[in-house]
Amino acid sequence: MCNVPPLTMLIYAMGEIILVVIGILIALQINAYYQNLVQIKKTNTYLSALEEEIRLNTKYIAEHVVRIRKDLIEGANTLTQLNSEDADSFSEDKIKSINVTRPIYETMWAKSTFDDLVNSGTLAYFSDDALKAKILKIEAYRMWALDNFEKAEDVWVNHHKPYLMKHSSVATNWQAINGVDMPKLKFKRDREAFVNNRDFSNIVALRMRMMGNYEEVLLEIKDFLIELSDDINQHLKKENQ
Repeated sequence: MCNVPPLTMLIYAMGEIILVVIGILIALQINAYYQNLVQIKKTNTYLSALEEEIRLNTKYIAEHVVRIRKDLIEGANTLTQLNSEDADSFSEDKIKSINVTRPIYETMWAKSTFDDLVNSGTLAYFSDDALKAKILKIEAYRMWALDNFEKAEDVWVNHHKPYLMKHSSVATNWQAINGVDMPKLKFKRDREAFVNNRDFSNIVALRMRMMGNYEEVLLEIKDFLIELSDDINQHLKKENQ
């Protein structure tokens, strides 16, 4: 039997332990490296989907701004014509045709990808802090748009529509509904409630003011989303190099 000095055996044992430790550390580093790659790929997948959602919302906003602009033009036309020198001679149909009577609608806003990105915790692994902070502003901008929509809608719900219900003849707005002919009614709208009327003019002007504010907010948000979309694309481009 070979007699190995105790010191040699100790050194040999320590060497084996060191090799095992080194092996474990290397394995952990390799595992961490691949986990990081997986997380980066997951993050970039989310970012690509988010960029598509941002472009979709930019399109929704641009379309809604067109509708708001039309509403503003119609409001100005209503004020101009109903307060003109010729307004007293306008027919019933003429008064009805130049009146803005539609509700105010909220801008469509897709947010499922944004919500999923935030709720999944993926942003916690995001290395670009500036872009991360910008992405998190999306919800604040959405709430800003919602707040301005609600202010505009309040004019319609609490002022404009009640005024129309009181002084207009809603039943004459349609000849038929879903194939059912509307009856011919004798009563008509109150002319004096619309022609050269300060109360109605104030309501239309207030609607225009709130819609104008809503438009300005949406235009600012649209610019922000376009810039954010460009930033995300630049980030993805760097990641793929």
